[in-house]
Amino acid sequence: MRQRRVVVRLQPPAELTDYDPDEWTAPGDKGPSPFCRWLEARRAWIDKHGVEGFGGWLAALRAEHLALMGTFEQREAS
Repeated sequence: MRQRRVVVRLQPPAELTDYDPDEWTAPGDKGPSPFCRWLEARRAWIDKHGVEGFGGWLAALRAEHLALMGTFEQREAS
């Protein structure tokens, strides 16, 4: 009888699933914005391990969009 192979999916690190600008801001930093750093790290992880850990491409892009909209709302509130 055949057995199904269990697919092991890696879970992304917590700092890549939820955007927190404080985690991606360095004092005196003049490089890219914290959001851009988070996005680059997130997409590098996806390139290396696959998008399944984020629930698929649609879920990953939706989360990135919502994080981006949250940064705009924070900027407008201050």
